[in-house]
Amino acid sequence: MSQQTKTTRESRALVPIHGSDGRQTVAAAPGERVVDLPADCIPRVAVADWQPVGDGTYRPVARIHGCWPRLNEVHELQLGIRYRTLKRLIIAGFLEGARVSPSCWIFSLESYWDHMKRCQENPEFWDDAKNKQAYNKAIGE
Repeated sequence: MSQQTKTTRESRALVPIHGSDGRQTVAAAPGERVVDLPADCIPRVAVADWQPVGDGTYRPVARIHGCWPRLNEVHELQLGIRYRTLKRLIIAGFLEGARVSPSCWIFSLESYWDHMKRCQENPEFWDDAKNKQAYNKAIGE
């Protein structure tokens, strides 16, 4: 194997993970090097599965999802909200999202969590006529 091929192969095997300085690499598997990310590159929110440890306790294992998942992944993310509701929240302007093709909508997980926080902090959020009107208008689209 030539040095050029080896370098290219190794650089493709670098996978970003949680870390500190962005320069240290760890061998995650034979031939697979992993690069730590600086703290400011770590996502604010993660979706996790609970994995049994074996002593009656569980540990969270993060599932990798992009910051902009497709709406049809909402069931897998277990957010407790329906596809149609998310779509209406996007159309009404409460969430960041977009229709990127005729049958594919994406949304920002961060904007979803921000919206949930706004609703939590303001229990009368949906009593505001302007908010309710925007959502109701999105139902018709």
